[in-house]
Amino acid sequence: MQNSLRKYAHNPTIQQTSTVNFDDLYKPMMFICQTSQFNYTKVNQHGYTGLTRFSLGLQTTNNGITSWKKLNENKSFSDLQAEMFEYNYEDFEAHFGPWNDKIGDVNSELKYLTPFGFCLSWSLLKNEVTLSSKESTSVFIIDPTYSNDLVLLGSKSVKLNFGSLGNGFYSGYKYEVQITLHDERINDGLSCIDYDRIDSSYGECIEDRMRKNMLMELGCLLPWVPDAANSSCENVKNLKMPEVFHKEISKFVYGWKIKSLLMCKQPCLRLGFKEVEIIKVLNKKNYGYAEILFYDEVKVYTDVFAYDMFSLVVDLGSALGLWLGLSALNLFSSLVDYTALARSQYFH
Repeated sequence: MQNSLRKYAHNPTIQQTSTVNFDDLYKPMMFICQTSQFNYTKVNQHGYTGLTRFSLGLQTTNNGITSWKKLNENKSFSDLQAEMFEYNYEDFEAHFGPWNDKIGDVNSELKYLTPFGFCLSWSLLKNEVTLSSKESTSVFIIDPTYSNDLVLLGSKSVKLNFGSLGNGFYSGYKYEVQITLHDERINDGLSCIDYDRIDSSYGECIEDRMRKNMLMELGCLLPWVPDAANSSCENVKNLKMPEVFHKEISKFVYGWKIKSLLMCKQPCLRLGFKEVEIIKVLNKKNYGYAEILFYDEVKVYTDVFAYDMFSLVVDLGSALGLWLGLSALNLFSSLVDYTALARSQYFH
């Protein structure tokens, strides 16, 4: 019985496998980011040395006061941001379905994401999507639970490329991608959180933590944070940025893991992506394109308890039954011995 209780306390798990159709799956997110958007020439003209300095501001004096003004007194941060990042999605096309079988155009949303710049995003409604562009472009496919308005959490995504190769040549690719679903909801509240249950997401938790951390350390939000509005640090005079915070945000600007990310538990439901096959078609001289096909069948890995309450009750009941059985047998044996002794005493 002690061994059974110890085993149950350790919560041993096993992984069961099943399949689900792509149409029945909660849909991945796709982000399209044109590469090399940041214009270092213009940045230097305005006094910044790179993306990190532009994101964290200029230290205008030796006492560590930070500002996004200096050489740009008459420009807002959003004006500077639009000038520093050069992108053009006018010739970009995306639709669901094969190249020659246009099913429907994709409705996308433009977002600023560090460190990539301005990217298009949408939710995948079909298991096949076709993209075309003259610009060099990266495609990120991520779990929607990891999506937010600050940064792409690249460790949970697959990155595909297409577009310009330079010198008038363009790439054409056909990608096949396999999706897996990892279900660890039995650990909800322990090592992970079922964010669907609390009507939130891991990405939103990261964004919320970052906002709170900025407000606590600076009393304002860095101007590239979405909806900073009146709380933007560009409106604060004599702003000083602590060195530790500066280092943390510098890492965050480049998509690295930072301490505040550890405060949000991983989601219990996670999508995984794997490039199964890549076919390079040929170089075009008018545009680059990518046809991305997702397998219809999605493999599901579900964690279940290898030793649950029912198993514990069965083992305890068996042990208790054996113990009671032996006790009853011992009691009966003792009764027989006592009866024999009593009879012998009586007849004696």
